[in-house]
Amino acid sequence: MENDLPLGKRIAAFRKLRGWTQAGLAQRLNRSTSWVTKIERGERQVDSVSVLLELARALSIPLHQLTGREDPDREASPDSGTTPLRLVLDRSASLTRTVSAPRSGSVLLDEAGSLRRLYNVSDRGFSSSIPLLAELISEARTASDERDGDDRRDAAIALAHLYRLASLDLRRRGDFSRARLAIDRALLAAENTGNDLLIASVSATLTVQLMMQGNPEDGVALASDAVSLLRRLRTVNDPDSYTVIDGALHLYAAQAAARAGDSAESENLLKIATEVAAKSGVDRERHSLIFGPTNVSIQKVGIFVDAHRPHEALREATRVSADKAGSVSRKCYHYLHLARAHGMLGHDDSVIDALTAAYSAAPEFVRHDPLARERVRDLVRRRRSFDERLRRLANDVNVLD
Repeated sequence: MENDLPLGKRIAAFRKLRGWTQAGLAQRLNRSTSWVTKIERGERQVDSVSVLLELARALSIPLHQLTGREDPDREASPDSGTTPLRLVLDRSASLTRTVSAPRSGSVLLDEAGSLRRLYNVSDRGFSSSIPLLAELISEARTASDERDGDDRRDAAIALAHLYRLASLDLRRRGDFSRARLAIDRALLAAENTGNDLLIASVSATLTVQLMMQGNPEDGVALASDAVSLLRRLRTVNDPDSYTVIDGALHLYAAQAAARAGDSAESENLLKIATEVAAKSGVDRERHSLIFGPTNVSIQKVGIFVDAHRPHEALREATRVSADKAGSVSRKCYHYLHLARAHGMLGHDDSVIDALTAAYSAAPEFVRHDPLARERVRDLVRRRRSFDERLRRLANDVNVLD
């Protein structure tokens, strides 16, 4: 199948290959036939990755086959850093142990922190950090297996953070099975440290993973369990970390509840997250989680867009100062949320503005975002003539021959 086909036509083609009517696909999705018809005709956009996953599962095809491209960077560079990362995840520690004398756990913890900071600030995103990730995971695994005491604990903390970074990259590339494997290993490493704050923090990332892979109800339940874990702590020696993790868990749970269609629960969780952020006053990062007023507003915009409430999304967006988001990826996703909201209202020029801003913030993220690429493809297809901005954007995200 041609990779440059619009998403709706790809869905229709795969549906016909199965011998299904639009009503048949609608039944498998638990949606209306009208919804399927509008999606296939391009009259309605698919506005979340979770819906893409629903469609891929219903059609029994991998996500990259549905979207038409698995990994734009890998096509351009077959020897990208993800190959050793996949190998280290697919093999046991004994098969990937290449470091005879791993560095100390504290050094590995510093290395993991440096990679995370690089990911936060570099507009090249994962391309800046992934080439080092597989080797560091192997080294941290060896150290956490062979060392004792504080050295072993520090290596395990580093390993949890490294696996977590790996899961983010793999999820972005559409490799959801390995992304889930990586975050499960991050949680196991966190449990080996006995650090409840770290366990709850990794659980927050797993909440997002569950939502993204189409299981938002499980994400809400996990976040609730992690909040209960936090509240069982008798003493908290790190109140800032407690605030960030507690707030992020409520925020991610609100997003997952919205994806699950439980608007009342989503609003309740979002209210709690907003109150925690207001008390915090600033956006800060702890245990690889960023939380604060700016990030709450960014997620609110996304929740409103998921609920097809674009006017509310745009009103909330006026509260966002994207430069305070704490990472280029958050800044980028803010503009992607804006593009989706404007797209729902037919504001084509504003869609182009928002997508251009997103690409300027983090080109790599936009090139790998199937919804952003589909939005650009839709603009190119619909507009009889398009200006240089759209042409440049279409070239940047590789939707023009």
